[in-house]
Amino acid sequence: MNWKKAGGILVTLGVTATAIYVSYSFVFLAKKKDFQSFKENCKDSELIKNLDDKKEKIMLKKVHNLSKKQLIKFAELCNEKALNDSEKEEFESLKKKWGYEI
Repeated sequence: MNWKKAGGILVTLGVTATAIYVSYSFVFLAKKKDFQSFKENCKDSELIKNLDDKKEKIMLKKVHNLSKKQLIKFAELCNEKALNDSEKEEFESLKKKWGYEI
């Protein structure tokens, strides 16, 4: 077996996988600016009213656990006055995935 060729293939695969992950993260995962817009959208909800600076920093650090779509859905659900059972389940699931603590 040609170890030089095998090593080159492994390096190429590693670089490709890293590039794909970085581009995926950039396009799909929520970022700090998305958290700021989340705060603006949900400023009247109990989630934001009970958020102190320490918890906000923790949640800002963990915001990448959610995709942008999930963060938007979370904002929609936190603005709802009455949630049905499936919406409550989805809300709690997103809250748990984010690690949101109140």
